Amino acid sequence: MGGPVRLGLAAPEAAVVNDDRVGRALEPLFDADRASLLTAVILSAVERFGVDTRELHNDSTAVSVQGVYRAATGTPRGGKPTPVITFGHSKDHRPNLKQLVGIVTVAADRAVPVAYRLADGNTPDDPTHVPTGEHVVALLGRTDYLYIADSKLASGTAMAHIAARGGRFVTVLPRRRGEDRWFRDWIHTHRPDWTEALRRPGARTGEPAQVWSVAPAPLLSAEGYRVIWVHSTAKALRDAAARQVRIEAGAAALDALAAKLAGPRCRLTTQIAVE
Repeated sequence: MGGPVRLGLAAPEAAVVNDDRVGRALEPLFDADRASLLTAVILSAVERFGVDTRELHNDSTAVSVQGVYRAATGTPRGGKPTPVITFGHSKDHRPNLKQLVGIVTVAADRAVPVAYRLADGNTPDDPTHVPTGEHVVALLGRTDYLYIADSKLASGTAMAHIAARGGRFVTVLPRRRGEDRWFRDWIHTHRPDWTEALRRPGARTGEPAQVWSVAPAPLLSAEGYRVIWVHSTAKALRDAAARQVRIEAGAAALDALAAKLAGPRCRLTTQIAVE
């Protein structure tokens, strides 16, 4: 009864709550001024509990849905835009299902949500950061926050939008970026000046400590921003284990090929067939 009690429902009232009634209740909630409601709740939480909003973390996820949803085409309702339920890049690895994209921004201080948007199911992450930044500024009245997001933030438009207003950001450079290729070549003949940034115990008893070290890149990014390289001992161990698995699989495949070539009935009679 913990949940109903928290909602102010007595036992007889909780017994008549079902999916149909909840669905009907969601309809007037949609027609209400949800933006003002959420703004009031967020600002009240920030003020009441002294939530630190200097560091914000953003991420998005795809929410897969079952069914056709022929009417969910983005047609405005009550003067408000509605998201399109459609096919997109499925993070659930279910490309056969339609989806929506949820975008949430939380304060690093106790992970309190400060901004949320529901977008069309085929919305890529890249263009979402600018409107999210505008929303955060309008909501909190500050531009000097530290904005942390994944590699989709590493676009010139999004980074420039944050920096131009006095904000800061932390993101991950995608593998396709030229800075990544340059570093992989550079490190063959140079040794970064690593500085230990964080150390934690191993994930399990007896495992070595997990250490993260950082080093400033000699060059700025293409847009002129500072680049920091990060080395993780845990990731290095995972990479080494993955390489070993691939090496062992390759060796086993070569052994199988050698056995086939040595057999009396091998059908691989030319070099091209063997290759």
